[in-house]
Amino acid sequence: MHGRFIISCMGWTKEEYFTEVRSIVVWRSKLLRGQAGVEHFVSCRKGGVSPQPWDSLNLSCTVGDRIDRVAENRARLARALELSTDRFLVSRQVHGVNIRVVESRDKRWSTCGEPAVDADGMITCRPGLCLTVLVADCAPVFLWDPEHRAAGILHAGWRGLAQGICRRGVEAMEDAFATRARDLIAAVGPCIGPCCYEVGNDVVAAVKRQEVEDAHGLVSEDGKIYLDLAEIAVLQMVSCGVRQEKIDGCGLCTRCRQDLFFSHRGSGGRTGRFAAGIMVRGGNG
Repeated sequence: MHGRFIISCMGWTKEEYFTEVRSIVVWRSKLLRGQAGVEHFVSCRKGGVSPQPWDSLNLSCTVGDRIDRVAENRARLARALELSTDRFLVSRQVHGVNIRVVESRDKRWSTCGEPAVDADGMITCRPGLCLTVLVADCAPVFLWDPEHRAAGILHAGWRGLAQGICRRGVEAMEDAFATRARDLIAAVGPCIGPCCYEVGNDVVAAVKRQEVEDAHGLVSEDGKIYLDLAEIAVLQMVSCGVRQEKIDGCGLCTRCRQDLFFSHRGSGGRTGRFAAGIMVRGGNG
């Protein structure tokens, strides 16, 4: 069943597209959804078996939830996407800027084992491999090169953005696949918004060490500083040559919309993780 919902956040209304299959709801970017050759998704939090505080489609094995419940949640998501669980690849996310070039199905998430490779970004041109990050406020960033049929996904929290992870992701695709930045189609998925992400002086200083234009992601209000992860991600990609009109945004704050998504900050640090994935079409799912 295809659903089209009106999403309200901080007093304004934005129309977004969601798809519901077997009680699993996923968000998809309008720009990427219209692209042949690529599949992508962001999972919502309902439709799983985990109890509070991970209710209910928690997809992380490292937040205190039972492994058998996480395995069932992952299987449910895979069925809704019409993929086998061994199509999903994960890395150990460490809030860094290591970008991993994925050549094969070298880590299956169906086992719920701890990934062996540290990486906050993955890129591939191999069909049928669903590059996946797990998030709960950090921004998932999708990259798609339609000319070379190559895809990437980035886990962009403030630490990664302060080190330029979106620029690193674009540069990695240029190096690995001869991608031209101007050809890329990108999207920033649901993440905590500047309405809710108050930060301290350490974060402000780290972000300001980036180029001047990146500092526009800092919002000052009533003597407090708030961070706009999505804006910084977009600015970094534009600074590499990605066209602004080819970057899609979600506009949904994960802390405001905990009915839809997990939020680390909104839950006091004890919650589940939702998944964001991208896959080059062509493999047998």
